[in-house]
Amino acid sequence: MAGIATNTNAGVGVYGQSANFAGVFGNGTATSGYLNGVYGQSASTGGNGVSGNATATSGYANGVYGQSSAVFGAGVFGSALPTNGQASGVYGQSVNWVGVGGQATATSGGPAFGVWGDSLSSSGAGVAGYADATSGFANGIIGETLSPDGNGVIAQNRASNGGNGIRGVADGTSGFANGTVGESSSPDGNGVIGQNRASNGGNGVRGTADGTSGFANGVVGESMSPSGSGIFGVNNASAGGYGVFGQTASPIGNGVFGHARAPTGGVGVVGFTEGPNAVAGQFVARGGSGLILQGLSGNGFNQVFSLDANGNLNISGNLVVSGSKSAGVKLQNGREVALYAVESPENWFEDFGSGEMNNGVAWVPLDGSFAEATNATVTYHVFLTANGDSNGLYVSRKTPAGFEVREHGGSASNVAFDYRIVVRRRGYETIRMAEVYNDIKTSELSREHLAGLVNSGNLKKIGAVKVPRIGPAPSIRPVPPRPNVPARPKPNVPQPPRPR
Repeated sequence: MAGIATNTNAGVGVYGQSANFAGVFGNGTATSGYLNGVYGQSASTGGNGVSGNATATSGYANGVYGQSSAVFGAGVFGSALPTNGQASGVYGQSVNWVGVGGQATATSGGPAFGVWGDSLSSSGAGVAGYADATSGFANGIIGETLSPDGNGVIAQNRASNGGNGIRGVADGTSGFANGTVGESSSPDGNGVIGQNRASNGGNGVRGTADGTSGFANGVVGESMSPSGSGIFGVNNASAGGYGVFGQTASPIGNGVFGHARAPTGGVGVVGFTEGPNAVAGQFVARGGSGLILQGLSGNGFNQVFSLDANGNLNISGNLVVSGSKSAGVKLQNGREVALYAVESPENWFEDFGSGEMNNGVAWVPLDGSFAEATNATVTYHVFLTANGDSNGLYVSRKTPAGFEVREHGGSASNVAFDYRIVVRRRGYETIRMAEVYNDIKTSELSREHLAGLVNSGNLKKIGAVKVPRIGPAPSIRPVPPRPNVPARPKPNVPQPPRPR
Protein backbone atom coordinates (compact mmCIF):
# COMPACT_ATOMS: atom_id res chain seq x y z
CA MET A 1 0.00 0.00 0.00
CA ALA A 2 1.32 3.45 -0.89
CA GLY A 3 0.09 6.67 0.61
CA ILE A 4 0.99 9.91 -1.14
CA ALA A 5 0.58 13.46 0.13
CA THR A 6 1.06 16.00 -2.68
CA ASN A 7 0.78 19.14 -0.57
CA THR A 8 4.27 20.57 -0.23
CA ASN A 9 3.50 22.30 3.07
CA ALA A 10 1.33 19.78 4.93
CA GLY A 11 -0.53 16.52 4.52
CA VAL A 12 0.00 12.92 5.53
CA GLY A 13 0.80 10.10 3.14
CA VAL A 14 -0.33 7.37 5.54
CA TYR A 15 -2.13 8.01 8.81
CA GLY A 16 -2.87 5.35 11.40
CA GLN A 17 -4.67 5.69 14.69
CA SER A 18 -5.13 3.22 17.50
CA ALA A 19 -6.61 3.40 20.96
CA ASN A 20 -4.65 0.41 22.22
CA PHE A 21 -1.78 -1.13 20.24
CA ALA A 22 -0.31 0.74 17.25
CA GLY A 23 -1.43 3.49 14.94
CA VAL A 24 0.80 2.12 12.17
CA PHE A 25 2.30 -1.35 12.42
CA GLY A 26 4.92 -2.83 10.17
CA ASN A 27 5.98 -6.46 10.47
CA GLY A 28 8.93 -8.04 8.68
CA THR A 29 8.56 -11.79 9.16
CA ALA A 30 11.73 -12.93 7.39
CA THR A 31 14.27 -14.51 9.79
CA SER A 32 17.32 -13.39 7.79
CA GLY A 33 18.41 -10.73 5.38
CA TYR A 34 17.97 -6.98 5.57
CA LEU A 35 14.33 -6.50 6.32
CA ASN A 36 12.44 -3.55 7.77
CA GLY A 37 9.15 -3.67 9.56
CA VAL A 38 8.69 0.02 8.83
CA TYR A 39 10.97 2.01 6.50
CA GLY A 40 10.85 5.77 6.15
CA GLN A 41 12.72 7.95 3.66
CA SER A 42 12.94 11.69 3.23
CA ALA A 43 14.57 13.72 0.45
CA SER A 44 14.01 17.03 2.23
CA THR A 45 17.02 18.88 3.64
CA GLY A 46 15.11 19.38 6.88
CA GLY A 47 12.84 16.34 6.83
CA ASN A 48 12.80 13.00 8.64
CA GLY A 49 12.78 9.50 7.31
CA VAL A 50 10.59 8.53 10.25
CA SER A 51 9.19 11.04 12.71
CA GLY A 52 7.45 10.11 15.92
CA ASN A 53 5.59 12.57 18.11
CA ALA A 54 4.21 11.81 21.55
CA THR A 55 1.85 14.62 22.56
CA ALA A 56 0.93 13.23 25.97
CA THR A 57 2.18 15.49 28.77
CA SER A 58 2.38 12.73 31.38
CA GLY A 59 3.05 9.02 31.62
CA TYR A 60 5.66 7.05 29.71
CA ALA A 61 4.98 8.26 26.19
CA ASN A 62 7.41 7.64 23.33
CA GLY A 63 7.70 9.44 20.03
CA VAL A 64 9.35 6.39 18.45
CA TYR A 65 9.62 3.00 20.16
CA GLY A 66 11.63 0.09 18.87
CA GLN A 67 12.02 -3.42 20.25
CA SER A 68 14.25 -6.30 19.19
CA SER A 69 14.45 -9.92 20.37
CA ALA A 70 17.54 -10.74 18.29
CA VAL A 71 20.80 -11.59 20.06
CA PHE A 72 22.64 -8.78 18.29
CA GLY A 73 19.66 -6.77 17.19
CA ALA A 74 18.70 -3.22 18.00
CA GLY A 75 15.43 -1.83 19.20
CA VAL A 76 16.07 1.29 17.14
CA PHE A 77 18.90 1.49 14.62
CA GLY A 78 19.90 4.70 12.91
CA SER A 79 22.50 5.00 10.17
CA ALA A 80 23.96 8.20 8.75
CA LEU A 81 25.85 7.52 5.52
CA PRO A 82 27.16 10.99 4.51
CA THR A 83 30.94 11.21 4.74
CA ASN A 84 30.89 14.88 5.74
CA GLY A 85 28.58 17.39 7.31
CA GLN A 86 26.75 16.82 10.59
CA ALA A 87 24.38 13.96 9.87
CA SER A 88 22.98 11.91 12.75
CA GLY A 89 22.08 8.24 12.68
CA VAL A 90 19.63 8.81 15.56
CA TYR A 91 18.75 12.25 16.86
CA GLY A 92 16.62 12.89 19.90
CA GLN A 93 15.44 16.13 21.41
CA SER A 94 13.71 16.81 24.69
CA VAL A 95 12.69 19.91 26.62
CA ASN A 96 12.52 18.07 29.92
CA TRP A 97 14.22 14.75 30.45
CA VAL A 98 16.24 12.95 27.72
CA GLY A 99 16.65 13.49 24.03
CA VAL A 100 17.37 9.78 23.43
CA GLY A 101 16.60 7.12 26.04
CA GLY A 102 17.76 3.56 25.77
CA GLN A 103 17.01 0.68 28.14
CA ALA A 104 18.35 -2.86 28.24
CA THR A 105 15.97 -4.97 30.34
CA ALA A 106 17.93 -8.22 30.21
CA THR A 107 19.02 -9.26 33.73
CA SER A 108 21.54 -11.87 32.57
CA GLY A 109 23.21 -13.23 29.51
CA GLY A 110 25.43 -11.47 27.04
CA PRO A 111 26.19 -7.78 26.72
CA ALA A 112 22.95 -5.83 26.67
CA PHE A 113 23.13 -2.12 25.90
CA GLY A 114 20.55 0.53 26.51
CA VAL A 115 22.18 2.74 23.86
CA TRP A 116 24.95 1.60 21.53
CA GLY A 117 26.80 3.83 19.10
CA ASP A 118 29.34 2.91 16.44
CA SER A 119 31.40 5.21 14.24
CA LEU A 120 33.66 4.32 11.32
CA SER A 121 35.02 7.83 10.94
CA SER A 122 38.64 8.51 11.86
CA SER A 123 37.48 11.53 13.84
CA GLY A 124 33.92 10.51 14.63
CA ALA A 125 32.20 9.34 17.79
CA GLY A 126 30.12 6.26 18.50
CA VAL A 127 27.97 8.30 20.89
CA ALA A 128 28.22 12.07 21.25
CA GLY A 129 26.41 14.13 23.84
CA TYR A 130 26.21 17.89 23.66
CA ALA A 131 24.67 20.34 26.13
CA ASP A 132 23.98 23.73 24.52
CA ALA A 133 22.99 25.46 27.75
CA THR A 134 25.50 28.12 28.80
CA SER A 135 24.50 28.03 32.47
CA GLY A 136 23.10 25.66 35.04
CA PHE A 137 24.01 22.03 35.56
CA ALA A 138 23.92 20.96 31.92
CA ASN A 139 25.50 17.64 30.92
CA GLY A 140 26.41 16.30 27.52
CA ILE A 141 26.08 12.67 28.64
CA ILE A 142 24.80 11.20 31.90
CA GLY A 143 25.25 7.54 32.73
CA GLU A 144 23.44 5.93 35.65
CA THR A 145 23.43 2.45 37.14
CA LEU A 146 21.71 0.85 40.14
CA SER A 147 23.98 -2.20 40.19
CA PRO A 148 26.65 -2.32 42.94
CA ASP A 149 29.07 -3.78 40.41
CA GLY A 150 27.87 -1.79 37.44
CA ASN A 151 29.05 1.42 35.84
CA GLY A 152 27.14 4.52 34.91
CA VAL A 153 29.33 4.94 31.84
CA ILE A 154 31.86 2.53 30.32
CA ALA A 155 34.13 3.76 27.56
CA GLN A 156 36.46 1.26 25.97
CA ASN A 157 39.26 1.77 23.49
CA ARG A 158 39.93 -1.48 21.69
CA ALA A 159 42.88 -0.26 19.63
CA SER A 160 46.05 -2.23 20.39
CA ASN A 161 48.45 0.66 19.93
CA GLY A 162 46.97 3.81 21.46
CA GLY A 163 43.85 5.85 21.94
CA ASN A 164 41.77 6.73 24.98
CA GLY A 165 39.02 4.92 26.79
CA ILE A 166 37.63 8.24 28.01
CA ARG A 167 38.73 11.73 27.07
CA GLY A 168 37.24 14.78 28.70
CA VAL A 169 37.81 18.18 27.12
CA ALA A 170 36.89 21.56 28.60
CA ASP A 171 37.16 24.33 26.01
CA GLY A 172 36.70 27.16 28.50
CA THR A 173 39.81 29.31 28.82
CA SER A 174 38.75 30.79 32.16
CA GLY A 175 36.74 29.81 35.19
CA PHE A 176 36.69 26.43 36.87
CA ALA A 177 36.44 24.29 33.73
CA ASN A 178 37.13 20.56 34.03
CA GLY A 179 37.80 18.03 31.32
CA THR A 180 36.57 15.16 33.49
CA VAL A 181 34.91 15.20 36.92
CA GLY A 182 34.30 12.12 39.04
CA GLU A 183 32.10 12.23 42.13
CA SER A 184 31.28 9.67 44.82
CA SER A 185 29.12 9.95 47.94
CA SER A 186 30.28 6.65 49.44
CA PRO A 187 32.81 6.71 52.32
CA ASP A 188 34.57 3.79 50.67
CA GLY A 189 34.03 4.95 47.10
CA ASN A 190 36.15 6.90 44.66
CA GLY A 191 35.35 9.92 42.58
CA VAL A 192 37.65 8.68 39.82
CA ILE A 193 39.34 5.30 39.44
CA GLY A 194 41.97 4.82 36.80
CA GLN A 195 43.10 1.28 36.21
CA ASN A 196 45.84 -0.03 33.96
CA ARG A 197 45.50 -3.76 33.46
CA ALA A 198 48.76 -4.25 31.56
CA SER A 199 51.12 -6.64 33.34
CA ASN A 200 54.32 -4.82 32.39
CA GLY A 201 53.79 -1.08 32.86
CA GLY A 202 51.46 1.78 32.08
CA ASN A 203 49.50 4.21 34.23
CA GLY A 204 46.15 3.96 35.96
CA VAL A 205 45.75 7.74 35.91
CA ARG A 206 47.92 10.26 34.12
CA GLY A 207 47.51 14.00 34.28
CA THR A 208 49.23 16.33 31.83
CA ALA A 209 49.38 20.12 31.97
CA ASP A 210 50.39 21.66 28.65
CA GLY A 211 50.63 25.19 30.03
CA THR A 212 54.18 26.54 29.84
CA SER A 213 53.56 29.27 32.41
CA GLY A 214 51.46 29.88 35.47
CA PHE A 215 50.54 27.30 38.09
CA ALA A 216 49.55 24.45 35.75
CA ASN A 217 49.01 21.02 37.31
CA GLY A 218 48.83 17.62 35.74
CA VAL A 219 46.83 16.22 38.67
CA VAL A 220 45.30 18.10 41.61
CA GLY A 221 43.81 16.32 44.60
CA GLU A 222 41.81 18.08 47.29
CA SER A 223 40.50 16.84 50.63
CA MET A 224 38.41 18.55 53.29
CA SER A 225 38.85 15.74 55.82
CA PRO A 226 41.20 16.32 58.79
CA SER A 227 42.63 12.84 58.27
CA GLY A 228 42.17 12.63 54.50
CA SER A 229 44.56 13.12 51.62
CA GLY A 230 44.38 15.31 48.55
CA ILE A 231 46.06 12.53 46.59
CA PHE A 232 46.34 9.01 47.97
CA GLY A 233 48.35 6.32 46.26
CA VAL A 234 48.32 2.63 47.16
CA ASN A 235 50.93 0.14 46.06
CA ASN A 236 49.68 -3.43 46.49
CA ALA A 237 52.70 -5.06 44.87
CA SER A 238 54.39 -7.66 47.07
CA ALA A 239 57.83 -6.32 46.15
CA GLY A 240 58.76 -2.84 44.94
CA GLY A 241 56.59 -0.24 43.32
CA TYR A 242 55.35 3.18 44.46
CA GLY A 243 52.16 4.38 46.04
CA VAL A 244 52.76 7.79 44.48
CA PHE A 245 55.48 8.49 41.89
CA GLY A 246 56.45 11.98 40.79
CA GLN A 247 58.80 12.83 37.95
CA THR A 248 60.02 16.04 36.37
CA ALA A 249 62.02 16.72 33.21
CA SER A 250 62.59 20.36 34.11
CA PRO A 251 65.99 21.36 35.59
CA ILE A 252 64.19 23.39 38.26
CA GLY A 253 60.94 21.42 38.40
CA ASN A 254 59.58 19.17 41.14
CA GLY A 255 58.83 15.48 40.95
CA VAL A 256 56.61 15.71 44.03
CA PHE A 257 55.62 19.00 45.69
CA GLY A 258 53.94 19.25 49.09
CA HIS A 259 52.51 22.54 50.34
CA ALA A 260 51.14 23.29 53.82
CA ARG A 261 49.09 26.49 53.42
CA ALA A 262 47.71 26.75 56.96
CA PRO A 263 49.34 29.74 58.75
CA THR A 264 49.21 27.94 62.12
CA GLY A 265 50.70 24.56 61.25
CA GLY A 266 50.58 21.63 58.91
CA VAL A 267 53.19 19.51 57.15
CA GLY A 268 54.05 19.73 53.47
CA VAL A 269 55.16 16.11 53.13
CA VAL A 270 54.84 13.27 55.67
CA GLY A 271 56.43 9.86 55.35
CA PHE A 272 54.81 7.15 57.49
CA THR A 273 55.69 3.50 57.89
CA GLU A 274 54.71 0.62 60.17
CA GLY A 275 56.90 -2.17 58.80
CA PRO A 276 60.03 -3.18 60.76
CA ASN A 277 62.19 -2.96 57.64
CA ALA A 278 60.40 -0.10 55.90
CA VAL A 279 61.71 3.42 55.31
CA ALA A 280 59.52 6.46 56.00
CA GLY A 281 61.52 8.70 53.67
CA GLN A 282 64.14 7.87 51.07
CA PHE A 283 66.10 10.20 48.80
CA VAL A 284 68.51 8.99 46.12
CA ALA A 285 71.07 10.88 44.05
CA ARG A 286 71.46 8.23 41.38
CA GLY A 287 74.03 10.19 39.38
CA GLY A 288 76.41 10.29 42.35
CA SER A 289 76.54 14.09 42.38
CA GLY A 290 74.43 17.04 43.44
CA LEU A 291 72.34 17.14 46.61
CA ILE A 292 70.38 14.33 48.18
CA LEU A 293 68.56 16.71 50.50
CA GLN A 294 68.31 20.49 50.82
CA GLY A 295 66.55 22.75 53.31
CA LEU A 296 65.57 26.32 52.34
CA SER A 297 64.12 29.03 54.55
CA GLY A 298 62.51 32.47 54.17
CA ASN A 299 61.14 34.36 51.18
CA GLY A 300 64.64 34.41 49.73
CA PHE A 301 64.79 30.60 49.91
CA ASN A 302 68.12 30.70 51.73
CA GLN A 303 69.79 27.33 52.23
CA VAL A 304 69.95 26.29 55.88
CA PHE A 305 71.17 22.73 55.39
CA SER A 306 72.20 20.36 52.62
CA LEU A 307 73.31 16.78 52.22
CA ASP A 308 75.28 16.06 49.07
CA ALA A 309 75.69 12.81 47.17
CA ASN A 310 78.96 12.09 48.98
CA GLY A 311 77.32 12.24 52.39
CA ASN A 312 78.59 15.69 53.34
CA LEU A 313 76.14 17.46 55.66
CA ASN A 314 76.22 21.27 55.76
CA ILE A 315 74.17 23.13 58.39
CA SER A 316 74.01 26.90 58.75
CA GLY A 317 72.36 26.76 62.18
CA ASN A 318 73.15 24.84 65.37
CA LEU A 319 73.33 21.07 65.59
CA VAL A 320 71.90 19.80 68.87
CA VAL A 321 72.20 16.09 69.60
CA SER A 322 70.72 14.46 72.68
CA GLY A 323 72.97 11.45 72.24
CA SER A 324 76.68 11.33 71.47
CA LYS A 325 78.49 12.67 68.42
CA SER A 326 80.81 10.02 67.13
CA ALA A 327 83.07 9.16 64.23
CA GLY A 328 82.79 5.62 62.90
CA VAL A 329 86.29 4.26 62.28
CA LYS A 330 87.07 0.93 60.66
CA LEU A 331 89.91 -1.11 62.14
CA GLN A 332 92.24 -3.46 60.30
CA ASN A 333 90.34 -6.50 61.53
CA GLY A 334 87.16 -5.17 59.92
CA ARG A 335 85.53 -3.87 63.09
CA GLU A 336 83.98 -0.41 63.07
CA VAL A 337 84.23 1.49 66.32
CA ALA A 338 82.88 4.83 67.51
CA LEU A 339 85.19 7.62 68.63
CA TYR A 340 83.39 10.32 70.57
CA ALA A 341 83.71 14.09 70.20
CA VAL A 342 84.80 16.14 73.21
CA GLU A 343 81.94 18.25 74.62
CA SER A 344 82.41 21.56 76.43
CA PRO A 345 80.08 24.09 78.15
CA GLU A 346 81.65 26.86 76.03
CA ASN A 347 82.53 27.28 72.35
CA TRP A 348 86.26 26.52 72.10
CA PHE A 349 88.46 26.01 69.05
CA GLU A 350 91.81 24.33 69.63
CA ASP A 351 95.02 23.90 67.68
CA PHE A 352 98.17 21.83 68.10
CA GLY A 353 101.77 22.53 67.12
CA SER A 354 105.46 22.31 67.95
CA GLY A 355 108.22 24.82 68.67
CA GLU A 356 111.84 25.01 69.81
CA MET A 357 113.53 27.02 72.55
CA ASN A 358 116.49 29.23 71.55
CA ASN A 359 118.61 30.20 74.61
CA GLY A 360 115.60 29.54 76.85
CA VAL A 361 112.93 31.52 74.90
CA ALA A 362 110.57 30.90 71.96
CA TRP A 363 107.86 32.92 70.15
CA VAL A 364 104.91 31.00 68.68
CA PRO A 365 102.63 32.97 66.29
CA LEU A 366 99.02 31.92 65.88
CA ASP A 367 98.07 30.37 62.55
CA GLY A 368 96.43 33.07 60.42
CA SER A 369 93.25 31.13 59.63
CA PHE A 370 92.94 29.93 63.20
CA ALA A 371 93.32 33.53 64.44
CA GLU A 372 90.49 34.71 62.15
CA ALA A 373 88.11 32.00 63.37
CA THR A 374 88.83 32.71 67.05
CA ASN A 375 89.04 35.73 69.34
CA ALA A 376 92.46 35.74 70.99
CA THR A 377 91.79 39.13 72.61
CA VAL A 378 89.82 37.16 75.20
CA THR A 379 91.73 34.98 77.63
CA TYR A 380 92.88 31.73 76.04
CA HIS A 381 94.79 28.67 77.24
CA VAL A 382 98.10 27.13 76.20
CA PHE A 383 99.36 23.73 77.38
CA LEU A 384 103.09 22.91 76.95
CA THR A 385 105.00 19.62 76.84
CA ALA A 386 108.82 19.63 76.65
CA ASN A 387 110.40 17.04 74.35
CA GLY A 388 113.74 17.03 76.21
CA ASP A 389 115.50 17.71 79.52
CA SER A 390 114.81 21.20 80.87
CA ASN A 391 114.03 23.10 84.03
CA GLY A 392 110.42 23.39 82.97
CA LEU A 393 108.59 25.59 80.47
CA TYR A 394 105.95 28.27 80.98
CA VAL A 395 104.00 30.82 78.94
CA SER A 396 105.45 34.20 79.77
CA ARG A 397 103.22 36.34 77.51
CA LYS A 398 99.99 36.02 75.47
CA THR A 399 98.91 38.38 72.70
CA PRO A 400 96.27 38.20 69.94
CA ALA A 401 99.13 37.49 67.52
CA GLY A 402 100.82 34.67 69.46
CA PHE A 403 102.46 33.67 72.74
CA GLU A 404 105.94 33.57 74.25
CA VAL A 405 107.47 30.50 75.97
CA ARG A 406 110.38 30.65 78.49
CA GLU A 407 112.34 28.22 80.67
CA HIS A 408 112.10 28.34 84.42
CA GLY A 409 114.94 29.94 86.42
CA GLY A 410 116.23 31.93 83.47
CA SER A 411 117.83 28.82 81.98
CA ALA A 412 118.97 28.97 78.36
CA SER A 413 118.17 25.46 77.06
CA ASN A 414 117.59 24.73 73.40
CA VAL A 415 114.81 22.20 73.80
CA ALA A 416 111.88 21.31 71.50
CA PHE A 417 108.33 21.32 72.80
CA ASP A 418 104.72 20.61 71.77
CA TYR A 419 101.74 22.82 72.57
CA ARG A 420 97.95 22.76 72.61
CA ILE A 421 96.15 26.09 72.40
CA VAL A 422 92.43 26.58 73.14
CA VAL A 423 90.72 29.84 72.08
CA ARG A 424 87.05 30.91 72.17
CA ARG A 425 85.19 30.84 68.88
CA ARG A 426 84.65 34.28 67.38
CA GLY A 427 81.07 35.46 67.86
CA TYR A 428 80.37 32.94 70.64
CA GLU A 429 82.66 34.33 73.34
CA THR A 430 79.99 34.87 76.03
CA ILE A 431 77.88 31.74 75.52
CA ARG A 432 78.06 29.15 78.27
CA MET A 433 75.64 26.30 78.96
CA ALA A 434 73.01 27.85 76.69
CA GLU A 435 69.43 26.67 76.98
CA VAL A 436 68.21 24.27 74.28
CA TYR A 437 64.95 25.50 72.74
CA ASN A 438 62.75 23.27 70.59
CA ASP A 439 59.66 24.26 68.61
CA ILE A 440 57.52 22.47 71.16
CA LYS A 441 54.22 23.76 69.76
CA THR A 442 54.84 22.51 66.23
CA SER A 443 56.25 19.21 67.47
CA GLU A 444 53.30 18.65 69.78
CA LEU A 445 50.74 19.48 67.07
CA SER A 446 52.40 17.04 64.68
CA ARG A 447 52.60 14.38 67.37
CA GLU A 448 48.91 14.79 68.28
CA HIS A 449 47.87 14.69 64.63
CA LEU A 450 49.80 11.51 63.88
CA ALA A 451 48.64 9.89 67.14
CA GLY A 452 45.04 10.72 66.27
CA LEU A 453 45.49 9.31 62.79
CA VAL A 454 46.83 6.04 64.18
CA ASN A 455 44.20 5.73 66.92
CA SER A 456 41.35 6.48 64.51
CA GLY A 457 42.00 3.26 62.64
CA ASN A 458 42.02 5.07 59.29
CA LEU A 459 45.50 3.80 58.48
CA LYS A 460 44.41 0.19 58.86
CA LYS A 461 41.27 0.94 56.89
CA ILE A 462 43.29 2.54 54.11
CA GLY A 463 45.71 -0.36 54.08
CA ALA A 464 42.84 -2.79 53.64
CA VAL A 465 41.30 -0.93 50.73
CA LYS A 466 41.51 -2.77 47.44
CA VAL A 467 41.01 -0.66 44.37
CA PRO A 468 37.89 -2.18 42.79
CA ARG A 469 38.43 -3.59 39.37
CA ILE A 470 36.23 -2.31 36.60
CA GLY A 471 34.42 -5.43 35.47
CA PRO A 472 36.43 -8.24 33.88
CA ALA A 473 37.35 -7.53 30.30
CA PRO A 474 35.22 -10.31 28.78
CA SER A 475 32.05 -8.69 30.16
CA ILE A 476 32.46 -5.58 28.02
CA ARG A 477 34.49 -6.71 25.05
CA PRO A 478 31.85 -8.68 23.12
CA VAL A 479 30.54 -5.75 21.13
CA PRO A 480 27.73 -6.43 18.65
CA PRO A 481 29.01 -6.78 15.10
CA ARG A 482 28.56 -3.78 12.90
CA PRO A 483 25.32 -4.19 10.98
CA ASN A 484 25.81 -4.84 7.29
CA VAL A 485 23.87 -1.82 6.09
CA PRO A 486 23.11 -2.11 2.36
CA ALA A 487 22.51 0.86 0.18
CA ARG A 488 19.18 2.48 0.87
CA PRO A 489 16.55 0.86 -1.36
CA LYS A 490 14.56 3.06 -3.61
CA PRO A 491 10.95 2.23 -2.85
CA ASN A 492 8.82 1.65 -5.91
CA VAL A 493 6.23 4.25 -5.02
CA PRO A 494 3.98 5.45 -7.86
CA GLN A 495 4.48 9.11 -8.41
CA PRO A 496 1.55 11.40 -9.22
CA PRO A 497 1.61 13.04 -12.61
CA ARG A 498 3.36 16.37 -12.44
CA PRO A 499 1.18 19.26 -13.56
CA ARG A 500 2.34 20.90 -16.78
